[in-house]
Amino acid sequence: DFKYHIPQITDLYAILSSSPELERFCMINIVLSEDESLGTPPTFVRPIHLPHLRTLALSHVSTVILRGIIPLIRASACHTLVIDGDRDFSVALEPQETTAQLIAKSIVLSKSLKLGVEEDDTTCIWIRSEPTIDSNWACWARDRPGVSVKLAVRSAEAISQLWDYLGNALSSHGEATSIGSIGVEWAGQEIPFPYTLLEHCPALTSLQFKDDSGTTLYPLIQFLGGNGMKGNVINSESQFPLPKLGSLCFSGQTIPNLDVCVSGAKELLER
Repeated sequence: DFKYHIPQITDLYAILSSSPELERFCMINIVLSEDESLGTPPTFVRPIHLPHLRTLALSHVSTVILRGIIPLIRASACHTLVIDGDRDFSVALEPQETTAQLIAKSIVLSKSLKLGVEEDDTTCIWIRSEPTIDSNWACWARDRPGVSVKLAVRSAEAISQLWDYLGNALSSHGEATSIGSIGVEWAGQEIPFPYTLLEHCPALTSLQFKDDSGTTLYPLIQFLGGNGMKGNVINSESQFPLPKLGSLCFSGQTIPNLDVCVSGAKELLER
């Protein structure tokens, strides 16, 4: 744990690169004053392979650390992941393929998941499953699997790419997630539907969508009817991708194409 001494970014890279047996890495309250500098993030360097890392927690950490180090970490076994930053956090973490690979294991082991969008200077998607980091940061064994991250996105296309990255990363683990409930909250934005995430949640029993724009209702009906991205049938045998789903709630301030949605919902319920 780093609490008092702040290493230069190149020194931090060297420490992590030479610690392949590391199981827990935490940094707390590492925010620089205006006259401090951690140096320039390393460029053209090898990834940081941490095959035994179980917990990665960076809370209130300078964005130069997040941008310089997190994209380099390869830790497919990481089951507890908490990343937030300083006041500039919203631009700190990009939705790269390596980021999706880093958070995949924690999603696989989560029991519940919450997705949402925040808009300020930058649009961010947050992914949370309320992981528990023990108050005694040295006691890594009591950390519960889960994820809490924000990802800065610059366009709807970037969000679609994020869902693809997550789908591929989840597939690479070769197992379905343990997620029993998902809550999704969009606040007026037209957000691409997360087909590839839901396709990895066969144990899902509760799904809640709060979408003020209402644009995700029809894609949701299509998905539940057995159609994945671009209308591809994802489950030709049962025609229902979430066989354990017992509770579905959708709320919105307006519903585009209401007649089409009503017709689709009626057809789905009559099966």
